[in-house]
Amino acid sequence: MKTRVLPFVLLCTILATLALAGQVAPQPIVGDDDNIAKKLFESLRKNMVRDPKSGGVGNVMASQAALCNVCGQPLFRHDGVYECLPPDRRIAQIVRVPTPVKCPVCSSAFTGTVPCNINERGGRDRDFCVHSVGKVTVHSVVWFCAECGYCAMIPPDQKAEGFALGLDGKPLDESVKQFVREKLSDKTRKQMLKAVGLKEDATVVPELLQFNRYIVQNEIPDWLKYNNAIEICEFQKAPHLVLAKLYYEGAHACRRQIAEEVAVPALDSELQQYLGKAINRMNWRVQARCRDIRKQHGDPSIDPTRAESDPCNLVEAAAALLREAREDAAKRRAEGTSGGAYYETADLLVLNLIYGAALDRVGDVDAAEKALRDALSLVPEHINLPADAKDLTERVEKQLKLLRGICDVRLNCLKSEREYLFKAAMRQMAAIKSQQVKFQSAEFNPKGQPPHLWEPAATSYLLGELLRRCGVHESAGAWFAAAERILLKKSDLLEAAEKAQPPAPPVVPLPGQAPPQNPFEQERIRLAILRQWTLAQHALFKPAGAPDENTAAVIAQVLKTAGLEVVAPASVPAVPTSNTNTAATTKTDVKPSPDAPKATPAAGAMTREKLYKMYYAALMTYRKEKKENPKNLRALVQAGYLKADDSGLDEVGKLHCPETKETLIYMRTWDPGEKAMEILFPAQRKPGGLILYADGEIRAWKQ
Repeated sequence: MKTRVLPFVLLCTILATLALAGQVAPQPIVGDDDNIAKKLFESLRKNMVRDPKSGGVGNVMASQAALCNVCGQPLFRHDGVYECLPPDRRIAQIVRVPTPVKCPVCSSAFTGTVPCNINERGGRDRDFCVHSVGKVTVHSVVWFCAECGYCAMIPPDQKAEGFALGLDGKPLDESVKQFVREKLSDKTRKQMLKAVGLKEDATVVPELLQFNRYIVQNEIPDWLKYNNAIEICEFQKAPHLVLAKLYYEGAHACRRQIAEEVAVPALDSELQQYLGKAINRMNWRVQARCRDIRKQHGDPSIDPTRAESDPCNLVEAAAALLREAREDAAKRRAEGTSGGAYYETADLLVLNLIYGAALDRVGDVDAAEKALRDALSLVPEHINLPADAKDLTERVEKQLKLLRGICDVRLNCLKSEREYLFKAAMRQMAAIKSQQVKFQSAEFNPKGQPPHLWEPAATSYLLGELLRRCGVHESAGAWFAAAERILLKKSDLLEAAEKAQPPAPPVVPLPGQAPPQNPFEQERIRLAILRQWTLAQHALFKPAGAPDENTAAVIAQVLKTAGLEVVAPASVPAVPTSNTNTAATTKTDVKPSPDAPKATPAAGAMTREKLYKMYYAALMTYRKEKKENPKNLRALVQAGYLKADDSGLDEVGKLHCPETKETLIYMRTWDPGEKAMEILFPAQRKPGGLILYADGEIRAWKQ
């Protein structure tokens, strides 16, 4: 059964401002009703297990584990004969391909769905992420085999036969099939068992493991599809443009999951009611506060039956309610009262989820993570039960695990989103640098431009926004500045084109209709909106330095396509050390030829490998003692884990390689032991360049 937490709350347009982007989440609060576990225990103690041997979880049998979003019927009914339709036939239908799609890895067949019913009623984020309203919306551009985990992009002709072909248009290579079986199949099976609410360790009826028979494509989380598709395409060494698209769409899928309604199969019915009431209360309070904020700001009022469409208003409203809850709790403690709680623990859980999702949409990822962790802290992992109720311990903890999973999934998606956005930007820049991308001319053409050509201003803006959300402010600022230059140039060319080819006189519209716009007016509005967004997003931060050389070179390449003067990229300054004199520093500013032989470091001199080992030891100590990753590398110096002279950080906190002087990037979202998770790596990737991974190993990058 699925419970709605954020039905329409986060489907809104972003109007980011500096004040809101820098807002810090409040400290976690505990509601006056003790905690969620107490409610859960009271519920389970008076309810009996219906069928403990059926493979279900808690009080729910396997056949009742999950309901379909579209028809409202149990998922197990979706076999080859059952027709999944919404109760109201007037609702838009999901578009499916007529021929069953056959998996080339496990030979299982499923019905493919194609992107449909996408709308902007929920708003569009500043990196063009669309939030649609409606149960039957399909955003995913990939098909997913729910039984083995194989995933591939939907063929351009949307025919089922294309799913079995590789990137080269030939039958899928055997090495790819083996990779899917070894790396993805077991992980996918566990994810699908969770999705349908079956126990992972139970002996499940074999028919229920045939997920493709009863789970439609739109019921599978999009973030899971993109995760598998990215792993497969990385293994296949797909072109930069293919991977850039997957990372970009995957990041948006993760964000939509964070703002999605709660889906908790097998949650106890009493707990469902408790959580559902909190959802209704908090949604009502947030919407009421948003209407007040609109009045205070002088913004246009919206239909009271529709949810707020501005995530900045949602951020402000949720933050105000959390402050109110904190003050209310402090007042009750001071007065010694506990009855008639104004904010229950479930209220605060829902409110923090709303707050975290809204912060994510405006691009404040760090604050969003804190809000989601505050929500997670409200659900305990364990509960001390009375002596006469020890038999309920396992069931209570399973229910608590399901509740914590609401936050865990969102936190994992937030981590993936940050990683995907960064890699999408890197892949797009690599595609531009390798001439895989062709750009439109800066001159305006009233007849339109070929659709396969990229628009330089929009591309520059998007790369700036992606990097801003990742925290790479130096490169983001340079891309925003390039976008501003291109937009000004295009505006001048638009005016010149309109004078040279005046449009026809406008047609007089019928009463009640807006006058039609000519191509020049449409382009002028588009440029004005894009420039407004560029200036607003650029004002949210202050870059501390110049971008790395690779980014500067790609920016110069894009500016050249727009007919603008190419500005030479700023060189990365050498990092002075404690024993470096002025003359030596001056010499290191001159970069050697790439073909020149590399000098062998002197014995005892700092190398990149030694630097990585030093940082990994400091990072692990920091994480062990503070229970979190440092926000930036300068935090290691400030906390005393590294000496400033040995850190290799410059005056703005950027880390440079002691051998090549190139910038090294730090990724905050990592977990110890993950072999594929990068911690430190060069901003400009080259074959053979050393990368520090989360398992402590230092490996050379291979293209």
